[in-house]
Amino acid sequence: MRPPSISRRLVWVGLTLQLVIYTSTAVWWAPLMARLVTPDSGMSLHDYHLLMSTHWIRLALITAYGIASFYMLIKSATASHWSTS
Repeated sequence: MRPPSISRRLVWVGLTLQLVIYTSTAVWWAPLMARLVTPDSGMSLHDYHLLMSTHWIRLALITAYGIASFYMLIKSATASHWSTS
C-alpha cells in the first residue's frame, strides 16, 4: 500500500535499487569477500584492492536507496491529505 503522495515511479526506483543491491552483493561482493582469506590464513592483496576499488559502487547504491526512502518518509509524513482512518 502506497500513500497517494508517493509516486509509483519512486516506489519502483526503490525496489529496483534494492534488487540491484542484493543481486550485486550475491554475485560480486560476497564471493570477493569470501576469497580475501587465503588457505594459509593470509590475505589476498589483489582481491582486497579489487574490493576496495569497486566498493564505492555498492556504497553509492545503498546511499541512493537511503535517500529515496527518507524522501518517501518525509513526503508521506507531511502530506496533509493522508489520513489514518
